[in-house]
Parts: sequence; structure tokens; C-alpha cells
Amino acid sequence: MKSNLFQLIKPGNGKKQVICFPYLGGNAYAYKEFANALHDDVEVWAVNPPGHGGDTNAPIADIHTLLDLYFEQLITIIKPHAILFGHSMGGIIAYLLAQKLHNTRDYDLDQMKLILSACNPPNDYEMNKYTSLTNDKLIEHLISYGGVPEELIHERNILEYFLPTIRADYGVLETASTLEIQPIRIPTYYFWGENDSIVPVDSITSWLSYLDNELQVIPIENGSHMFISANADVVAHHMEQIVFRED
Repeated sequence: MKSNLFQLIKPGNGKKQVICFPYLGGNAYAYKEFANALHDDVEVWAVNPPGHGGDTNAPIADIHTLLDLYFEQLITIIKPHAILFGHSMGGIIAYLLAQKLHNTRDYDLDQMKLILSACNPPNDYEMNKYTSLTNDKLIEHLISYGGVPEELIHERNILEYFLPTIRADYGVLETASTLEIQPIRIPTYYFWGENDSIVPVDSITSWLSYLDNELQVIPIENGSHMFISANADVVAHHMEQIVFRED
């Protein structure tokens, strides 16, 4: 697999770097509007997963394979003060990569930051076997949390075309739920949509068992689960406050 998974979607004029991981079924372009709203000093990279966003490789359904693939390319671009930012499924990936960086002992996580956004913890998928749902039930589930653009809701053929990729992403989440988690210490923030029906407050507090530090919650006013798209400018505003914060 030779594709460049990490794509530079916004060059920066300074040393500030944000590396983004997309939601389930998403791709690097999902962060384009958010990136454009950020200060010119901020460099933004985003992952385009195998089989997503026009990539011709087969989607990956196993967390071990995906993390190894990401890590190999991540270490070629990451800067000392990088921010790892993941929305929904992307938050789990960002966290697990931070853990992998920690385990190598070659990276100082205290100098980095982790931002989880609208993200349930990995163990939430231990009992939810979405990969076993029928096509109808899976599409119904995606529609229920706003994971399907309104113009595609009635386009059955188009939706079924993307289902193998969706199932692979759920496979990643389900295999991630089986990993043994050792809490890591990294400055961590949580973006939470006030109207998010997918991520309850209890899910946010559950993340504390994955961290060896505090978790700062930043509410997104009137944000639904997909506020990364609907409220991109608001997310960018909060991101800038974190990027330029002097700790």
C-alpha cells in the first residue's frame, strides 16, 4: 500500500501543527472547511484512510493493521508540539496513536496535545456489533446520527456502494474495543456538541480511565454529532485557543 495517507490540506507559516483523523466513513477532505478557518500559522494534515475519499486500496477492518500503517507515516511528519485531533471514530484513532507514540519512548507527549471530538471511548463498541447489521439496519443507523448527507438519504444504490467501507470502519472500532489500554499522560481536550444524541455525558467521563491526567471539556453550542461539518468555524475558533495557548 503506497498511497500517502497523511495529506497536507493547509500549509502553515509557523511551527504549529494539527493532525486530523476523520469520522467513520470520512476522509481527509472532511477537514478542509475547518482547516481553512484556522490562522495562517497553523499547518494542518488530515488522514485519508485506505478505501476512503477516492483511494483505490481496500478498506482495513482491523485496528492493529490500521495503526501500524498510520504510525509508519505519522512519524515522518509529526512535529514536537503537534496536536492530534480526531472526530468521532477519529478520536479513538488519535488516542491509540498517542499511546503508540508513548510506547516507543521517543516522543514527549507532555509537549503534544490530544483533542477528542464527539467521541465515545473504545470499550463502547465491545457489545455494539454494527458489522453484523443488515444493509437496511446499517443505513438506518447511519441516518439516525446524521452520518448521511440529506441529499443521499433516498439514494439507496449510492449508500450501498459505500457500505463495505462503513463496515470496515466499524470493524476497526470493534477490534479496538478488545485492546488492553494503559492510561497515558497527555494534555487532553474534549469537544462536545450540546445537542449530540450519540455521545452522552457519561461517555465523556468514561475517557478518564484512559488518561493519566485531567480532561478539559469544551462545549460546542447547539452542536449535533456532526458539528465538525455544521460548525466548522466554531471548532476552528476553539482549536486556535488551544493551539496558541501557553501552557
